[in-house]
Amino acid sequence: MRLLLVLTYLFSALASFANGTPFSDGSRTGPDVQPCKYNAKEFDSTHKLFTYDYGARQYDPLLTVWHGVDPLCEKNYSIGTSVYCRNNPALMIDKGGREPGHFFYTMDAAAEDFGKFYNDNSIRANREYASFGIKVKNAQGVPGYTYTIAKIGTSESSMPAKEYGIVEYAATLHTHGNYIPRLKEGNDVFSGVFDENGHIVKDLKTVNTPGTDIGNANARQLKSYVATPNGSLQKYNPETGKIKVVSNQMASDFNDPDRMNVIAPIEQNPITIDKALNMQKNIEELKQNSWIRKEQH
Repeated sequence: MRLLLVLTYLFSALASFANGTPFSDGSRTGPDVQPCKYNAKEFDSTHKLFTYDYGARQYDPLLTVWHGVDPLCEKNYSIGTSVYCRNNPALMIDKGGREPGHFFYTMDAAAEDFGKFYNDNSIRANREYASFGIKVKNAQGVPGYTYTIAKIGTSESSMPAKEYGIVEYAATLHTHGNYIPRLKEGNDVFSGVFDENGHIVKDLKTVNTPGTDIGNANARQLKSYVATPNGSLQKYNPETGKIKVVSNQMASDFNDPDRMNVIAPIEQNPITIDKALNMQKNIEELKQNSWIRKEQH
């Protein structure tokens, strides 16, 4: 896997100019075409736009500009409104431009931001991080989602802290810490996927083992998300009993043999007391918007 990633990088470097513009027009298709090219980002040739998907923004390699401003550009006006990694891509990675307490239109988007925000911390500290995804409304009354500030657990377990007030929970979110050799493939899947004999459970809706990810999700009847050491973000839906990979762009552990990317678990968003208080303030404002709308109806 590691050799494949190295070769992918080398091929990408040789197949594009220094600014990321491919030598070809990107019109080739088929299973032999590598979609992730410059900076290991997916090259999007849809509608002949030819841009790279950086998550929070699209990069145009021909014009060497971003197609949109950063979601939190007002907090970084001294650096710029359309910068990447605070102009330090050698040490930093793109986190999606958001943080706990911000508004998302879908639960998947909120969960992906949770994974990008916390998985690097989780891997470095070898501690699980857990949050609730909650339903909220923004100042205009548009329904959406956010996630709570994560509660830090142990190396193999975690439980999100309950929110006070009127809250409608949408999902649970957690990380799995760093790669633990004795857990083998269990590092990168929901706990409860394997039975006591190590076999994959065919019908996950039947899992009721307390303390397992799948068992807890079935008991709560809440969707569950997990960010794993190999860099994947997965979603389990207890209504269907199915698991879906939402993203393979989370920070990943160098020691995981099934590592999905080369995103290093480097600290991107150190959390100070003031920042944590501001995050919680944003969450409370989103919750209050929901309470006011419910009272009005």
